[in-house]
Amino acid sequence: RSDLRNESGSGPFWLKMLREMAKSEVSHSSSSSESDGSGQATSSKRPAKRRRLHVPACVVRLFVDLETSSGAALADAVEVKVHVQEGLDVVVLEGSSQRQEQLVELAVRAPPGACETDPYGAALWPSGQVLAQAVAAYAKVMPKGASMLELGAGCGLATLVAAKLGMRALATDFRQLPLDLLSKAAHQQGLSSRVQTRVFDVANTSLALPPGDLVVASDLLYDRVTAAALADRTLEALRRGSIVLLGDPGRLGCEVLLQKLRHALPDQDVTFRGRGIARQQVDGGGEGDSREVAVEILELPTAGIARAAVKPESPCVATRPRHVGAVSLVESTCFTSAR
Repeated sequence: RSDLRNESGSGPFWLKMLREMAKSEVSHSSSSSESDGSGQATSSKRPAKRRRLHVPACVVRLFVDLETSSGAALADAVEVKVHVQEGLDVVVLEGSSQRQEQLVELAVRAPPGACETDPYGAALWPSGQVLAQAVAAYAKVMPKGASMLELGAGCGLATLVAAKLGMRALATDFRQLPLDLLSKAAHQQGLSSRVQTRVFDVANTSLALPPGDLVVASDLLYDRVTAAALADRTLEALRRGSIVLLGDPGRLGCEVLLQKLRHALPDQDVTFRGRGIARQQVDGGGEGDSREVAVEILELPTAGIARAAVKPESPCVATRPRHVGAVSLVESTCFTSAR
């Protein structure tokens, strides 16, 4: 179990054990008879032969699963402090750089369609920051008891903001690990009573869209298939009367989404109009230890609330620990193209 520690307290006992199994070498000594010049045979040892310990594939797979499990990720999760706007601050939990690297490696080896192909949710992305500002604006004007659904939530910044402002929020993602990080962050900030999580695949057409008066998503347009699926989910949400907010920094799937929505909604203004800035920096860093990303918001139906809330002069600021760096490892190593 993930709470079992070794004597030094440096990590889970089973994790250390499996790591040593995978890396250790076994020495094999053999005795030989050598003459001492008097005809007497003496026993001496040859130099030790060393070979790599053979670890069965099932054990290797178990080792990988344990290394990338939610329990391991929660044990060394990184706190990211986010200043959304004046008077509104939350803390997001990310996977450590080590966990993110493991997730990227798994994504490279995973078969198409497996949840392991998606390493993105273990980190906070810039689009989620600007989306959180738009969500905050809506949370302040929506009726008491209103609910929000976040698709592809990842670490769930928008969900945490909605909950902090009194909304009931359901966060969904393609895999469980980021949802566990989100649940822990909600618990630490006293928001668990208003936050629920669920594994949900946006592209799985056999599943109905979960309920939510406000439906939001950010940075899900990294490929055309997901972009088309998100367009369908947007239409599904609008048909039932939900408001939809989408955040995007200019991914390659953006035009796919817009074309599909404009064809289905010829009478609506389907345009990313609100433009905000996400700033990511390190704690105590200087000017060279930060970066800014422009993010646009699509608001349907167009009410102007989101556009008024996100402004380049009022960035959403995320601060990571200095040892992590301003940019998450998963973002710096995943080639998600911009248009």
